[in-house]
Amino acid sequence: MFTKNREYKRRTRHAERTVEEVLELIKKWRAEAEKKRENGKKKISLADAAKEIGVPKKSLDDYMTIIRKAKEMGFDFCANLKKKFGTVRAFVKSGNGALSCVGDETQLNFH
Repeated sequence: MFTKNREYKRRTRHAERTVEEVLELIKKWRAEAEKKRENGKKKISLADAAKEIGVPKKSLDDYMTIIRKAKEMGFDFCANLKKKFGTVRAFVKSGNGALSCVGDETQLNFH
């Protein structure tokens, strides 16, 4: 992006979230989408719900994809709540599903 004086202004990258923060964001996003609109009975779209919580839908979709793959591979979410989400990405990328068992199913059910 350029400013008025034509200097290049770097975009600052958001600090990486912890696994716990991502799980909470996903829960909040899905709960927001399930809410009914006040003036009607129509559900709010996932894109509108993402705007409401202030996180891009693309990021939330990416988190959901990684979480689902990690869950299938046996990632232990409970033991890694305080670690950065990159830990989950690395686990999925490595394809190593034998490291630990699956965490609490009730915490990961977003449907």
